Amino acid sequence: LKNYYSLFPNPCSSNSRVTISEPEQGMGNGEEVVWSIYSMTGGLFLEGTSNIIDCDGLSNGSYVVWITSATKVSRLPLHIIN
Repeated sequence: LKNYYSLFPNPCSSNSRVTISEPEQGMGNGEEVVWSIYSMTGGLFLEGTSNIIDCDGLSNGSYVVWITSATKVSRLPLHIIN
């Protein structure tokens, strides 16, 4: 699975925001993204449709972020540290 997106900053604190971006030039075509954050055991924590993820309420630990658009799917790690 190719990662078309990146998360920054990562790791981050639970009171910060993470930006979803497309690091490769020429890939962005204004597609809306949908993201979901899962625990390492598969429990769904958050979902959204913007390029900003508000990490408020996430506990310390590692998560998996699925990011989808009309033409791309990525799975990325997200680490929360305080």
